[in-house]
Amino acid sequence: MSKARAELPEVIGSKQHPEESDIDRLPCLRGVIMESMRLHPPSPLLMPHHATAQGAEVGGFTVPKGATVIVNLWAVMRDPTTWTRPEEFSPERFLGLDNNMDFRGKDKLEFMPFGAGRRACPGMPMATSVVTLVLASFVARL
Repeated sequence: MSKARAELPEVIGSKQHPEESDIDRLPCLRGVIMESMRLHPPSPLLMPHHATAQGAEVGGFTVPKGATVIVNLWAVMRDPTTWTRPEEFSPERFLGLDNNMDFRGKDKLEFMPFGAGRRACPGMPMATSVVTLVLASFVARL
């Protein structure tokens, strides 16, 4: 959080409030938000799906055609085979040149706090912008 606090004056300068145009230049704050959503997703379970393939295999289990499948997003985003120290709050895991994760779960399905694909939350762009601006405003006043 101290890194996010330090980057704010550099980005917003003498302005009293951060603006939407500042969001892309706040990588540390974005890391804090992404890590918060990884540990505490807006919805811990995704929308139910119905298996369409006959005898699909998931994690060693056979899912019969027509079965209702619900993804436990909370477990996916705390999976120790995917995340190093998954119970630890570490915004730094989202910083780095080789890390191009976004909130959509587009390329990597281990981080998708708003779901993915056709059933992803349509309010995601607005929600992430508002959360970023509100948190930036709070941090700027610390």
